[in-house]
Formats: sequence, C-alpha cells, structure tokens
Amino acid sequence: MCDRRRECGGLFVLAATGVAALLASNLALGQERRPFRHDTGWASNDGTQEEIVHSFTVHAGGAPWLRVLFDEVHLAGDPSAGTASILRITSWLDGHVQTMNAKHVAEWRDASAYFNGDRVQVEVVAQPGTGPNRIVVGAVVAGLPIVEQPSLCGGADDRTLSYDARVARLIASGTSSSCTGWIIDGCGHCMLSVGHCFNPASPPVMDEPPGSSTALPRRSVDPPRPTPCRSTPRTRPCST
Repeated sequence: MCDRRRECGGLFVLAATGVAALLASNLALGQERRPFRHDTGWASNDGTQEEIVHSFTVHAGGAPWLRVLFDEVHLAGDPSAGTASILRITSWLDGHVQTMNAKHVAEWRDASAYFNGDRVQVEVVAQPGTGPNRIVVGAVVAGLPIVEQPSLCGGADDRTLSYDARVARLIASGTSSSCTGWIIDGCGHCMLSVGHCFNPASPPVMDEPPGSSTALPRRSVDPPRPTPCRSTPRTRPCST
C-alpha cells in the first residue's frame, strides 16, 4: 500500500505504487476509530551498534484488522546518509512487517498500513549516536466484522478472480467504502479514480487484492502484506 496523493491534469490521482487487481466483492469495509494513547518519551542509542530504543504493543481488542494513527513521530538520523532511525511495525497475527524512516512516515500521513489481527508491535530501531527518538500514538482504526450487502450475483457467486497490475482497490480513510483505481500513462505514474473517493487524509492503495476471512469470528477483509511506496508500477501481479 502507498499513501501519496497528487493532482494531475485536473484529475484526482494517486502516485502509482505497483498495484495489482481489484478483488470484486460485496463486502463493506466496516471500521471505527478508537482512542489509544501511548507516548514513548525520548530515547537515544548511546551504544556502538544498531539497537531497539522503543518497543510497545498497540492493541484493538477483538478487531480483525487495525491501523495505527500517530500524533507525533520523531526519528533521528539522516535517510540519505543511511543513519536514519526506522519505525518498525509487526502484526502479531501473521508477522507482516512495515518499516518506515521519517520521510516514509510523512508520505503515509502519520499512519501505518493496515495489519491483520487486533495487535501490532511498534519498535524504533536506531543507529548509534544519531540523536533522540519519540513516538506518540493517538488512536487506532479498528476493523469491524463483515456486513453482507445485496449482491448482483444472486445466491451463488460464480465470478472468477482476475489480476491486472493496472487496477487497484482504494480504501477511503475513515469510511466503510472502497473504490477502484487505475494506473494511467503519461502523468508521472499516477492513478485515476472518481473524485468522491478522495479526502484530505488521502486513501491508501491496496498493493495486492485483499482477500477475506469468512470463518467466524474473523469475518473481515484481510489486508495484504505492507510494501514500501514505489516510484514506478510493477509489471506483474503481486504475490504473497
């Protein structure tokens, strides 16, 4: 997933991240914002080797998936010099990991990717002698169980999954809706979608088609593995 919006030729677009296909579905992406306050305080790596200077768990009890919203992220070091501190977020459920330096955090608008399960481990990995680091979490976006919607497919859904690297599912932040986006040529690898799919928070792009868990109690969309933002699209479908 990537969280970078641009405007191109008067159309609302997203910078291409190498997206895969839209998974056709009649499932609403239910979610709610929950307060979760955690302030790590300041910590530096005063040693001689890379080390973890902060580590804590973010928990959204019973949620099938979650997203962490940060109030403040202060990461020391210089990404261009290879000395940047890294914010590392790991799902307790499936071990999927997202890593970000200060530049990436800004691109993600101070939020994490979507993670399966109701808890993640948040860590700051710092290089020696690079300065203080601090993380302040203000809330989480927690997934809700699937709400079945009327289907055009009738009682038996006989559609066949297909994959196209030019098409993606866009998740509108803070809502239960999702949209389809398309990579378009000649516009700096932008993505095109309808205007009502965008808001000031900018929706992320699902980097591969999200599946769903139909078995109770986890009846929900399963977010794909987090991936870094890319400047050029992939030329093949994503895989797990």
